[in-house]
Amino acid sequence: MSSRSARCASEAARRTPRSERKPLKFSELLLETIRNAEIPLRFEPGAEEAITKPVTELLKAWVAIHSPEHARDDFDYGQKALVVRLLGELDDEDEIVVADGEES
Repeated sequence: MSSRSARCASEAARRTPRSERKPLKFSELLLETIRNAEIPLRFEPGAEEAITKPVTELLKAWVAIHSPEHARDDFDYGQKALVVRLLGELDDEDEIVVADGEES
């Protein structure tokens, strides 16, 4: 997915009422994005899942470093809550709600 496509999908998701969005696990969203990538991927079966694991691990590490060690104020508590939510989505514990047709 190009950055322009990602921006368009993100903007469409924000404009779509939450009740009309389709819940997905992060891994499902990532797999759909890889499958619909503009660059043709010619891999053996299971290769898409193999790509998602290192990407997910990288994203988890990147998100985790933004968690304040010691929350001191409302901003820190809010950021810590966001980090916990994002990590839950990356671990497929929580679903990501996206607009129908906007998975990629």
